[in-house]
Amino acid sequence: YMSLKQYIGVIFIGTLIMWGGWFVVVTQIDPIVAGMIGMMLFYSTFFLALLGTFALIGAFYHLVRQRGNMDERHIILSFRHAIWYSLVVNFTLYLQAKRLLSWTNLLILVLLLAIIEFLLLSRHRHTQSRI
Repeated sequence: YMSLKQYIGVIFIGTLIMWGGWFVVVTQIDPIVAGMIGMMLFYSTFFLALLGTFALIGAFYHLVRQRGNMDERHIILSFRHAIWYSLVVNFTLYLQAKRLLSWTNLLILVLLLAIIEFLLLSRHRHTQSRI
């Protein structure tokens, strides 16, 4: 297993690399010339950069909230939330680029992810209560 310092270090370095990659994509790749590959590079580097950023924010939040007594449950929870937040931001940006973004679409996306999170938390609590 990785220690908390190692986890934060790996996520931090990976996040810096992804923000650098995203910056290169934004400044060096012409989306008209690059086509689908350019768009995939844009959205994937942006997603991974956001994922790392939100994971670090979540880890620090739980670290402060737990007064330094974090366990792997908090890391898993903060990483899962980082995935949801990154998906929402990335998908919202994609919908806006396609001129399909509306409050209804955004609300449906957030509700869908909230239901998934609720089911995951319910499943986790159900399996803990059986032990």
